[in-house]
Amino acid sequence: ATPDRTSTLVHLSLETDVLYLLISNMGTLSFEGRHDAVQCLSSLVRRPRSSDVEGGSVTPERSVIEEYILTTHPDTLSILVQGYSTTDTALACGQLLRQLLKYRAVHAAFLGRYRSIYINI
Repeated sequence: ATPDRTSTLVHLSLETDVLYLLISNMGTLSFEGRHDAVQCLSSLVRRPRSSDVEGGSVTPERSVIEEYILTTHPDTLSILVQGYSTTDTALACGQLLRQLLKYRAVHAAFLGRYRSIYINI
């Protein structure tokens, strides 16, 4: 796929909240549906930094995905952590959480929210 088409797909996915809707409804998907959703969402999350995004309000230090997760849907990390409590969704939520935690700002937000839980273990 060309960079223009890929960038368009990412922007349309974020504008229509596909990323958030798939994550928040992970438990309603079949096993194959969860697997497909993880593959699609992982591809979106692995997109390059915002330097290839034209005209957005994203800072150069943050990617489009970071901005989306941290400002548009900050409860996404909580949803993924809660996904560990169900055996059906634990693997899918873990894979997505691992992908998102590769972003420095998302990682910092995660540690800020869940640090006390892990320190007490």
